Amino acid sequence: MRIGDSHLSWCLNIYPGESLEATEQNIFKNAPQVAEFLCELGYEKNLESGLGLGLRLAADTVGKLHKNTESLKNRLEEARLYAFTVNAFPFGNFHKVPVKKNVYFPDWSEDSRLDYSIKTGDILADLLPSDQIYGSISTVPVTYGKKLNLQTIKNFMKLAEHYKHLEEYSGKVIQMALEPEPDCYLETTSEALDYYDILRNENQDLAERYLGICLDTCHMALQYEDPSESLQRFVGANVTLPKIQISSVLRYHNKGDLSPIKKYDEQVYLHQTLVSDEEQNIFQYPDLQDAIEDKKEGEWRIHFHVPLYFEENDFGISSTSHLLDEKFMKMAFKHCRHLETETYTFGVLPNALDNVNRSIAQEFDYVLKRLN
Repeated sequence: MRIGDSHLSWCLNIYPGESLEATEQNIFKNAPQVAEFLCELGYEKNLESGLGLGLRLAADTVGKLHKNTESLKNRLEEARLYAFTVNAFPFGNFHKVPVKKNVYFPDWSEDSRLDYSIKTGDILADLLPSDQIYGSISTVPVTYGKKLNLQTIKNFMKLAEHYKHLEEYSGKVIQMALEPEPDCYLETTSEALDYYDILRNENQDLAERYLGICLDTCHMALQYEDPSESLQRFVGANVTLPKIQISSVLRYHNKGDLSPIKKYDEQVYLHQTLVSDEEQNIFQYPDLQDAIEDKKEGEWRIHFHVPLYFEENDFGISSTSHLLDEKFMKMAFKHCRHLETETYTFGVLPNALDNVNRSIAQEFDYVLKRLN
């Protein structure tokens, strides 16, 4: 939906399915339900110009859609839906099978990631409504781990060159946004700023026009960074921010009883865990199981996207939603065109009872209430 000069959506990576058929079913089955729940919450006027979508396009779907978008675009228009952003972070399977570290590969040193991103940009340019110029795509934070392959820089510049030519013949500006995440080459605000400067040094005009950073508030909070401060640093450094993903991270104060948290140790996703002890020393673990084995006492932040409206339960489990206050929301919508909620872990949440599409509408409500 349009909010002033910005657009708000939810990321469709919440629904299983990598094929084109599954992708279309996810769109046309679920989006009308989300719209219906939004109307129940009183946001009918916000939908007058249509409901925006944060697409998730796997490589299989991209291969079939590339240069073949007319049917999907017509169906979106008929359903009063529009696409403005794409999550091109996961390349293949993202649900029901162990994903773990595989989600980061192929990384940006590989031609397959570049080709996938080029084609995704072409597709998004085709799907963008006629009255919209900008489209955003989020991607992996270079690679998993701290070893930099210089081919990644070359590939990003090749992508930017392609997006430049794409703008010349389509009139659409597609921007690729690297999404910092724990244990990756880019995980902190400082690392993202440093790498973006490397890209700018290669070609400032191309980098600032077609490349940028996707600020994921869950990932920032997981690193014990305040999303508002991260956003201020990016804005102050004139970093392009094509997309902001609004989500909360799981939080738990461990005083010796880990039983409430063990049920979140599931085997599909990687749940990087950072623990801050009484002296505010931070200990970082590649997955929740590693942290559980170490049993460190203190505040745990676990890479597990929880609904925005969740604050705390009877077992002492809480979230970082308190960081997503009015100040952050207003700053986010001021400095970014595209925003989406991203609670993709509904399918693995223990004892999740809510209707997923109703929960998505409630997350919209959470965001919009903080914008007054």
